[in-house]
Amino acid sequence: MSDQPIRKIVIVGGGTAGWMSAAPLALRLGAACQVTLIESPDIGTVGVGEATLPSIRYYNLALGLDGADFVRRTQATFKLGIEFRDWGHIGNRFFHGFGDFGPAIENRPAYQYWLHLARRFPDMPSYEDWSMTTAMARLNRFVPPYGDAGAVTSGHSYAFHFDAGLYAAYLREYAMRRGVQRIEGTIDGVDQHPESGFLTAVRLADGRRIEGDL
Repeated sequence: MSDQPIRKIVIVGGGTAGWMSAAPLALRLGAACQVTLIESPDIGTVGVGEATLPSIRYYNLALGLDGADFVRRTQATFKLGIEFRDWGHIGNRFFHGFGDFGPAIENRPAYQYWLHLARRFPDMPSYEDWSMTTAMARLNRFVPPYGDAGAVTSGHSYAFHFDAGLYAAYLREYAMRRGVQRIEGTIDGVDQHPESGFLTAVRLADGRRIEGDL
């Protein structure tokens, strides 16, 4: 281990993973640290639909991204949950709606009441029916959460489907505006510290050597 401050961070690989790493580092570290991202022109970003979880909203929020601009630039659509088909057995299905399944009752999660009643009454409606998100998905409708904490409309959540290539390009633009250096090149090898074995640099096929502390 070294007590020397980290001044140079090198990220190998672009795409959503690389630029999702670079963007928050650039925002939080600023001029105190040089962030360099290396991506190969021979390995293109796979432009497929990216299915996300609600945590992507908090990531975007932490970066200060404008929601409407994000949706427009990445061709995003809203995602309300995940449907599992033939999960337990053929013909079985379950829709996992994002967010709470019903508001709390006397500070107890709603699922405890449902489970208690389901054990007593075999014809108890499905647990899915307690989910605002599931109801919206069935009707092909969407509204963001609103109202106070006790409102039925306040506990649901959502995520996005978007084009992975467009999202990577969106974050690349964001990160480079904040000082991230982008280098095109193919990794040919690495250099290691003779004693610790830590990586000290990556070597590119064209002979360039990119040093980093991390």
